[in-house]
Amino acid sequence: MRPYRAKRIDNGEWVKGWYIYSEKNKRAYIVTSATGYDENPTEIEHLRVHGKLYIHEYYRVIPKTVEQQTGLKDKNGKEAYDGDKIQTLVNGHWCEDTIHWTKYGWYPWVSDDDYRGKEFEIIEEKE
Repeated sequence: MRPYRAKRIDNGEWVKGWYIYSEKNKRAYIVTSATGYDENPTEIEHLRVHGKLYIHEYYRVIPKTVEQQTGLKDKNGKEAYDGDKIQTLVNGHWCEDTIHWTKYGWYPWVSDDDYRGKEFEIIEEKE
C-alpha cells in the first residue's frame, strides 16, 4: 500500500502516512505511527485486515487535501502524488498535465511501463 499525504487541520502543515476515514464521525486522519503485535509497523493494511492495530500517532486532516503517492519520482527525485501538476516530455515538447488515478492506472501514464524512460518534473503540488 502506498502512503498518503494531507494537510493537518490544526496548522495546515503536510503530514505523510496512512489514510483513515471515520464514517462514525465523518473525519479524515493520517496515521504516522502504528504497530501490531509481532508485526512490522509499516504493514498497516495487513494489520487492519487481521485486527490488532495499535495507533501511536495520528493527525486530523483536511479531506480535500488527501493525496496518494504514485510510486513514481520526477527527474529531481521528488515523490509524485495524485493531484500534482507536472511538465512531461511528449514528442520532444514539454506539456503540462495533472496526475490523477483512472481505472487503467495513473494518468498521464496508464502503467509503469508507460512511465519508464519518460522525463517529468513536478511544477506544483496540489493545495
